[in-house]
Amino acid sequence: GRAARAAYAALRRGTLALQSVVRWAMATRRLVRWCRARVARRRFATLVETATRLQHRWRGALWRRCFVGLRAATVTTQTAARRRHFLKRYDAYRVHAVRVQTIWRGSLARRRFRDARSRTIALQSVARRWSKRRTLFALRFVRDRAGTLIQSAWRRALAITLVHRLHAERLK
Repeated sequence: GRAARAAYAALRRGTLALQSVVRWAMATRRLVRWCRARVARRRFATLVETATRLQHRWRGALWRRCFVGLRAATVTTQTAARRRHFLKRYDAYRVHAVRVQTIWRGSLARRRFRDARSRTIALQSVARRWSKRRTLFALRFVRDRAGTLIQSAWRRALAITLVHRLHAERLK
């Protein structure tokens, strides 16, 4: 028994020593793996963080490029829309301005026509008055002359009659 127990104890010690070495080796392997994994995870995390930053910056640059293009397109579209809107308003204002100018010019032309017509009527009135006056003076002259002629003819006739009577009295 004792030898068996000693052999068992030696075997057990050897087994425990072997287990201890194996466990130590396994623990060392695990520790190395864990360390490597930790380093790998850190590296991976760093790589992921770096990749995320790069992606973030790249996407930002892409969005800025896209934004610049979109902004230019938006400004162009807004400019075209505003231009169209203001051209419509300008056309409406122009139509109204032309209408106001037409009314004003028509009013001005009517006023000028009325003034010219009243001046023409006044001139015609003066011309007619002058013509009638001339005619009136001519008629008065003719009338007065006619009266004078009649008086003259009457006096002549009277004178001739008187002369004939005197002549006849002398002859008698």
